[in-house]
Amino acid sequence: MDLGSRPWQVMKDITLPIISPAILSGWLLAFTISLDDVVITSFTTGPGSTTLPILIWSKVKLGGVTRYQRACHDAVMSSALA
Repeated sequence: MDLGSRPWQVMKDITLPIISPAILSGWLLAFTISLDDVVITSFTTGPGSTTLPILIWSKVKLGGVTRYQRACHDAVMSSALA
């Protein structure tokens, strides 16, 4: 890029240390909002109805997350690569 540095070296030494607080705070904000979705949904759903946050939460608690884990991984990776 500049002064003989390679692009990956610039990314590792300059860009990532500068944007790491923003990445961390964005991750924490997204985690908090998604956790809030589960809590609000658990209070507002009636008996016998299952929404997506409740379904994912119950699958995570029971340990059967293979299909949902793959779907979440694909969604995160596709949004990260876009």
